[in-house]
Amino acid sequence: MTLTLIITSLYFILFMFLAFKSRQTNWIAGTIAMMVGILLILKLRFFGIFSPSSLLLHPYFYITIASFFFFISDWHWQPENRTFYAQKSHSFLSAWAVAAFMQHLAFLIVLLILSWKYPQGYTPYFMPALLKLYLLHPVFWIISHLFLTAFLWLIAEPKGKQRHFSVVDIQATFLAGLLVIMFSMINDIRLFLQQWT
Repeated sequence: MTLTLIITSLYFILFMFLAFKSRQTNWIAGTIAMMVGILLILKLRFFGIFSPSSLLLHPYFYITIASFFFFISDWHWQPENRTFYAQKSHSFLSAWAVAAFMQHLAFLIVLLILSWKYPQGYTPYFMPALLKLYLLHPVFWIISHLFLTAFLWLIAEPKGKQRHFSVVDIQATFLAGLLVIMFSMINDIRLFLQQWT
């Protein structure tokens, strides 16, 4: 068992623990259903070359997509304070969901900008570095996500057992996610260029 698989498995277990504690059964069911469904599709399409453990290399993908259930059922807007909050979920799980969404949104925006700037795909450095970050460096993505989660959880306003997230808090998390992605891309390009100098 590789270190990457151990870290991604621990990340998945932490999510399951927080989600069970907050009784987010729809979020849990959605995540597991996506994992099983994609595993079956890959096994049928690629004749079984993917093992069940390979799906645990990118748990952040399934968890983020399935967080749709969390936002639909437990995410509320408080107009008097102009803040968002989760009614029943643990405050760290709420920060987890928002940070994951903002990190993926930052990734997609960078991906769209690169696709618009280079419609023929001629991006010798940036596009490969971006895709490499998401697909080949799950540990970096997970550490970045946990950092963004802790960042959002700390800057959010505590109210009783919950934390309320302002629009500014969410925007700051998005900006931090964007900076993390840009740092990763620039560092990857720097390492690539060092091999040729």
